[in-house]
Amino acid sequence: MHHISHLALAASLISSALTSPVDVTGKKTVSIADIKGKKTFSVEQVLAKKQQMQAPALSMLKTYAKFSGTAPVQLKAAAAAIQAGTVQATPQNYDMSYLCPVSVGGQTLNLNFDSGSADLWVYSTLQPTSQQSGHSIYDPSKSSTSQLLVGNTWSIKYGDGSSASGNVYADKVIIGAVTATSQAVEAATSVSDSFLKDVNNDGLVGLSFSNINTVSPNQQKTFFDTVKSTLALPLWTANLKKGAPGTYDFGYIDSSKYSGKITYVDVNSASGFWQFTADGYQIGSSSTVSSSFVAIADTGTTLMYLPSSSVTAYWAQVTGSGYDKNQGGYTFPCSSTLPDFNLVVGGNKFTVPGSYMNYAQISYTTCFGGLQQNTGLSFSILGDIFLKSQFVVFSEVGGKASLGIAAMYNGTPGEDDGDEWECHAAAVQQKELETWKMINQEGGEMKVMHRREDAGVRHTDLQAAALTAASPMIAAEWLFDRYKVAVDMHKALQSPRYEYLFFAWSQSPQSIMSEFISFLPPPGLALANYDSAALHSTQSPDVPEVFRDAMSVREDVFVKEQKVALENEVDVDDARSFHWVAYASVGTSGSDGNAAMDGVTKDSATSAEHTGRKGSTAMKLPVGTIRLVPPPHPPHPQPGSSHKIDNHEGLPQDMQSGLSKTEMHDGKEAYIKLGRLSVLQPFRGLGLARLLIDAALTWASQNVDKILPPMSPAAAEQRKLELGGGVEVEDVWRGLVLVHAQAQLEKYWALFGFVKDESMGTWEEEKIMHVGMWKRVEFDSESTGGRKKSVVG
Repeated sequence: MHHISHLALAASLISSALTSPVDVTGKKTVSIADIKGKKTFSVEQVLAKKQQMQAPALSMLKTYAKFSGTAPVQLKAAAAAIQAGTVQATPQNYDMSYLCPVSVGGQTLNLNFDSGSADLWVYSTLQPTSQQSGHSIYDPSKSSTSQLLVGNTWSIKYGDGSSASGNVYADKVIIGAVTATSQAVEAATSVSDSFLKDVNNDGLVGLSFSNINTVSPNQQKTFFDTVKSTLALPLWTANLKKGAPGTYDFGYIDSSKYSGKITYVDVNSASGFWQFTADGYQIGSSSTVSSSFVAIADTGTTLMYLPSSSVTAYWAQVTGSGYDKNQGGYTFPCSSTLPDFNLVVGGNKFTVPGSYMNYAQISYTTCFGGLQQNTGLSFSILGDIFLKSQFVVFSEVGGKASLGIAAMYNGTPGEDDGDEWECHAAAVQQKELETWKMINQEGGEMKVMHRREDAGVRHTDLQAAALTAASPMIAAEWLFDRYKVAVDMHKALQSPRYEYLFFAWSQSPQSIMSEFISFLPPPGLALANYDSAALHSTQSPDVPEVFRDAMSVREDVFVKEQKVALENEVDVDDARSFHWVAYASVGTSGSDGNAAMDGVTKDSATSAEHTGRKGSTAMKLPVGTIRLVPPPHPPHPQPGSSHKIDNHEGLPQDMQSGLSKTEMHDGKEAYIKLGRLSVLQPFRGLGLARLLIDAALTWASQNVDKILPPMSPAAAEQRKLELGGGVEVEDVWRGLVLVHAQAQLEKYWALFGFVKDESMGTWEEEKIMHVGMWKRVEFDSESTGGRKKSVVG
């Protein structure tokens, strides 16, 4: 079964427009019209194929050279001693190295995303063969889209004598789901030994500002500058981690990756770097020191380089530490417990845990510090030691560069946050609670998520109100009118604007077809002419709209993000399945209640829906879906097998064979199967997956006869032919549910009460490993109508 990927791409952009970058520019509101049709994507790091680390002194010397700094004499001497073989060169117990896969001219290279440089350069076949060993290389001759930029060259020369240079091509570069069709690719013809010794990567993707790009005579744009106009928002984020792969997200901010608020500071882009001013620091629980200094955020640098006063103050707190001239930096006893380091930015403190300050073990008892002096550099550098403990936003929203920092979210990966956020309802300010009223009529439960942007502070409140089963729109109108909060936008707007985002789900069977979640019974012959090789937007209008909406989500999550072949996404089970689609309603209203959202009308957006309220416009967009496949089902997949789709019917006979029973299934009991659970990236972490699962299982428990109607003689005969005869099956569903879960999401499904069936082993669907997991839904047995087993054959 396909599933949500927490590091996957996003196609719906609405919540991106409601995240903190919207209000950091002080110039304009980003509306739906601004981002309609634009993109977001996420890139997950991969473990470097070779884990080899330079000695700290050599790494530091490289940083000084990169930024044309004057390295201290002791550092130069330490590096020389290491290169001469008199000092140990390979540290132990260091953090792992992670890179990002990038397609360059159809060839995949693992590159380092570097916010401290502006060149996209790669190892290539233009280099001597001796320099190509150990790297994936770019071959321009194998790319059908490469074009030599005649007369243009690039050259990086550092103060330590290291260098790299070569020719420049325009070629197709794909990162995530975004393509730069004519990106400047700097193909190396020669690199110095210091670069060759870095076997961890195949080149760099520079993410600083284009004004320091080294191509001559025609300076080129960075990848980000090339694609930012196509993104939902012109920003990217770094969510790097210690000892684990991190992610870079482009075009949106994933609110599940940080906690608290994002603090933004202005960036001096004229320097070419993400340069800003820090306010001071705090060591452990000691007093805060107010001492401003200029720093850059650099994903291409490992250590933290700060003013000498802060560095000496830090290491003074660690017994046995000190400056080691043989190593060119501060060292300490590995047995030491290091204090936290708090950096003050924008008036807020951001903590680097003491454990992160241990860069590497350089001897049996001695470790090298992750915090070093910036002596000889023109600014301080916040490298990975800092960045791996924070969530960082690199923003150019409104044409103004800014850097955002927030505490990294430390929750359990894959954990559903709906219940946690629901508990926060009690903490909503009293003035907001006064706007809530209970609609005391019969009906189901409406769950509403509201995000408020207020002077750069993100608030998330979850409330519940009774929903009138007969008239769900009454509740929707009431919420639209009553639950709106001004976006201050740093007081820059002439008049306040209101932005709202809410989701609702009705548990009541009578109102399951509501404004916010739609239910579709098995579409049957309505899908007879569905073209599986074509996108949902091109399908016949005879295809139910709810199914087309479900496919819009599935195409974004499974086809675009998880690379499932489009023609395999619709299968034979879709026609006989029950489907649910969750929608988000998003819009704005002027302070007088009469200003509709910029550029959004029913004519300009096919998914736009007017709420009927004067002066208001709301867009209804599909953001999540799930399907329920009723019995019967083919045999369970064989452990170790591989399938294009998760339904075996219609496949060659040798692929239909599988387990007739498992440790958790006797091979006879009827069961339902949940599948195609998917939520668009910007809407994850809001509890929508839980709502969709609950919606499907609640409906199933209340509609047993619709899941498995009694078999007619003709149906029994047909089932006999399907199963080969002589097979006893139940014609009543007793609550057993199966999911084919992606193996890495086993713990996620366990949150919903599903248990792994060890006897099913693992198998491959669409090149993704899966496991079988079961759950039994409890319900009133009388609802089965007293039906009994049917014997087929």
